[in-house]
Amino acid sequence: MENKIVQLKDERGNNIYPLGYIGSNLELLWTNASPTSTFNAQKVEVDLREFSTVLVVIKATNGATAVGSCTTLIKGLPSQRVYNCSDAIYYRNTPLVEDSGITFEGGYKGSTSGNTNAIPYQIYGIK
Repeated sequence: MENKIVQLKDERGNNIYPLGYIGSNLELLWTNASPTSTFNAQKVEVDLREFSTVLVVIKATNGATAVGSCTTLIKGLPSQRVYNCSDAIYYRNTPLVEDSGITFEGGYKGSTSGNTNAIPYQIYGIK
């Protein structure tokens, strides 16, 4: 039987790279100092000039921890969505990923919006 490696893809067809594969190409750029507090729609300003791909770690809601994001973000692609890996009903839309940072809309749990849902916790740049 032939071993075959299958590249994981998100809903847009972008490659998803597991953290172990990314290794030393992963650089922590931002950590939310209050990850269990309300996170309003806002732009997180972080220098992304060196990175074309970004990984956002999302906490499902007030203290529930996620190990990673189901979606990597590609600069310049509008209307992307970041999910909590362990529970895809928690998400945030990210309408803009640019050199100066990421704009996050409000959080969702299913179709219910709320700024305590899908809290951005960490942002990594991938080289």
